[in-house]
Amino acid sequence: ASGAQDTDIIVWDVTSYEPVQHLKGHTSPVCGLKFLDKDLLLSAGYQPDCSLRVWDLKVGDCVQQVLTAVKDLNCIGVDPAQRRCICGGRGKDLHVYNIED
Repeated sequence: ASGAQDTDIIVWDVTSYEPVQHLKGHTSPVCGLKFLDKDLLLSAGYQPDCSLRVWDLKVGDCVQQVLTAVKDLNCIGVDPAQRRCICGGRGKDLHVYNIED
């Protein structure tokens, strides 16, 4: 998957190198992507969007959105149980958000 300045996320077929899905919803450039499993994708939007979104790739819909307090959001990680997202920006703080149902 890839995300860029145009705010869209493109999910690619790894054998044909063709796009298979376009995910729309972020209002700013996409600055981070992390597969949670083969059917779930976590994405992060840069400022002023500053949101985390969980996408269900089976249907192509955003199933969870979290508005963060990180102004210059530029990195995301996930705990081993994949229940929390850890994100940061230009500051010295890390923020932790629940991403489980």
